[in-house]
Amino acid sequence: MRSRKQVVTQSKLLSAFVLFAIAVVVFVSARWAGQIFRTGLSGRGEQAAAGIDAPAVSAEDTPPLIEQPLDSLPVEIAATGMRRVLNPDSGATVFMHPESPCWLEVPSGGETGSSTGDAGKQTTSDSSAFVGPEACAECHAAKHKSFIDTAHYAASSLPSAGKMLGDYDGAGRFMKTVHPDLAFEMKKIGSDYFQEVQFRELRKRFKIDLVTGAGLIGQTHLYWQANRLFQLHVTYFSEPDSWVNSPGFHDGTAWYSREVIPKCLQCHATYAETLPEAINAYDPKSLIPGVTCERCHGAGLQHAEYHREHPEEKEAKFIANPSQLRPEQTNDICAQCHFGSGELIADPFTFAPGDSILDHWDIDSEAAKTGGVHSSNQLQRMKLSKCFTASQETMTCITCHNPHQNQRGDLKLYSQKCITCHQPADCGSFEVIGESIADNCIDCHMPKREDKHLDFSKGGQVQFPLLRDHLIRLPE
Repeated sequence: MRSRKQVVTQSKLLSAFVLFAIAVVVFVSARWAGQIFRTGLSGRGEQAAAGIDAPAVSAEDTPPLIEQPLDSLPVEIAATGMRRVLNPDSGATVFMHPESPCWLEVPSGGETGSSTGDAGKQTTSDSSAFVGPEACAECHAAKHKSFIDTAHYAASSLPSAGKMLGDYDGAGRFMKTVHPDLAFEMKKIGSDYFQEVQFRELRKRFKIDLVTGAGLIGQTHLYWQANRLFQLHVTYFSEPDSWVNSPGFHDGTAWYSREVIPKCLQCHATYAETLPEAINAYDPKSLIPGVTCERCHGAGLQHAEYHREHPEEKEAKFIANPSQLRPEQTNDICAQCHFGSGELIADPFTFAPGDSILDHWDIDSEAAKTGGVHSSNQLQRMKLSKCFTASQETMTCITCHNPHQNQRGDLKLYSQKCITCHQPADCGSFEVIGESIADNCIDCHMPKREDKHLDFSKGGQVQFPLLRDHLIRLPE
């Protein structure tokens, strides 16, 4: 017969074993969930290769729209098998189903919703000396009128009928994914625009609060949750005129928790006052959409106030003219968004004309030599060109570009810049093409190439936009 001491000892060992087993199960479950979040979709490549497509969701299968915040739903949604869990990496709320490889992720901490208020109007916070392009138009009406047609001006904008690209009410408003559990629909309701996602029994609508991109490559949508700015999952891709997953987003997922950080917003807005509570927190009322006058000329409040009080003064005060700066200073203005790869090391929106870009950004200067063309490295590629070095490094972006006018695609105009230094008859193709060769130097010496850093996916297929390479060289 066992002694009392033996029984107690065995009982303790059994209890310890049970606790250990429970801990193992909890640990493995957490690692399993975390792995799903980090890797996106298990087996997604095989499904794409097999050509799995998602049919448009029929009206009779459409579940009711969820109006309440998704992160307030029960952990297990009754009768559906859907589970609400916390992403251990980001802290966002994720919905998954044991029978589906798809997932839906939303920010934790409250309802999504617009709080743009007076965003885009001429409001200036106490910490800002920015006034917006409309203030510049008071004295510079002609330049303002031509500038509003440029891609810089349209780098971001508030949603409106004249600016929204893509189908919101026709057959093209749907976006299929590689799995039938997940589908998206674009909608216009009144004057507002929305993205709607359906993941099995969940259907949720997200309001589009800000549009980025002039549509030359595409348009991506952002939305506010209180004062935090997030990117929406679906993007409009101009070629081939369709809805696709936003760059870097996995097909077959619904990712609505990607934070819009200052590094991104600085190249799509003139100014936004950052707030300390989160990396993507801004004062929505301070937002000046578009990359407009003050990003190149400097904050305009003091300049505007002075000339309103002294209308007889003809010399511009308290403002910078980039064409009168040293060449490297002029290029550094453009380098804010066109230098390539780097990390922000100064406070956002504090660069002023005349500053060195190296005081604001830690730049990977080697990336342009090996990275090829991508959407933000035009200046670094241009500096590798013989045209730049032969100019004693006096060549600037505005040698060829007039930032106040929409000249995009005008190859003849840009070619005229080339023949101020080069004679058409000296071109190796002159004997074949003749005098008309002077109308298009660009396609041969600055060809378009796929931007491998910017992938758009849809239905298992991946596409890369064509961008003009700014490394000027002899044809390959």
